[in-house]
Amino acid sequence: MGKWKSILRWAFVSAGIIILTSITVDATLSPNGFSQSALGILATNVTEKECPNGTARIDVDGKGICVDQYEASPSTECVHETVGNALETRENSENRQCIPQSASGKLPWAFVTYHQAKELCAKAGKRLLTNREWYEAVVGTPDERVNPSCNTKGVAVLQSGEKVECATEKSIHDGIGNVWEWVDETVNDGVYDSETLPESGYVTAADESGVARTTSADGVGNSYHDDYFWSDQNGQFGMIRGGFFGSGKDAGMYSIQAKTALSFSGNAIGFRCALSL
Repeated sequence: MGKWKSILRWAFVSAGIIILTSITVDATLSPNGFSQSALGILATNVTEKECPNGTARIDVDGKGICVDQYEASPSTECVHETVGNALETRENSENRQCIPQSASGKLPWAFVTYHQAKELCAKAGKRLLTNREWYEAVVGTPDERVNPSCNTKGVAVLQSGEKVECATEKSIHDGIGNVWEWVDETVNDGVYDSETLPESGYVTAADESGVARTTSADGVGNSYHDDYFWSDQNGQFGMIRGGFFGSGKDAGMYSIQAKTALSFSGNAIGFRCALSL
């Protein structure tokens, strides 16, 4: 009897291996050559659902992150769904149920300092973007010099997504204009990422994160859309990117204020969060 149990067990295991192999081995190919096996289709579906609603996946250096498609705004659980000053940001922050959300049709959460932006993203289980991540997320946003589509020549902040064309192919909205966005970077006495930043001026060369490496007084003939870079060689500062509703042609994906006090907040500075996969 034991002998027959062993034979049956071996038969079932063998059958399982054969079935699994038949699923994973590609029997048919799609026109582009990718496997259409059952496991292949399942893996594709899982990948597509990795990022929650309101976020879009981007890949940076082989790693995927989910970036908020809209500038952060207070959730419905917040005391103030529209923040009008620094006190209201503090009152929202003290509410345990209040977190930043990524949603269209909402005014961005302004009047927030660098550290508050970091804490609020963490409260939502997310984080601020690095320079490299921010650049990769917003690249492809229409440039204001050749295709005015963003809120850079207005007089006030607009609701997220109101400028419909101010978006990337992955529907990341308002990367340029509306409100400046904090990134998780600091500058100490003009040094960032072990290199000295250039003086304030129009961007004439930038690194892979879109951070200026050389600038000029007029920016004539450069290929960086007349974007402007601000810096200071004395003190510790944070970085805000993209420009705001009144930036004009100075706004853009290479536009950076690298001389913003970490404790500064105002009606033109907001933030955007991301989720690591």
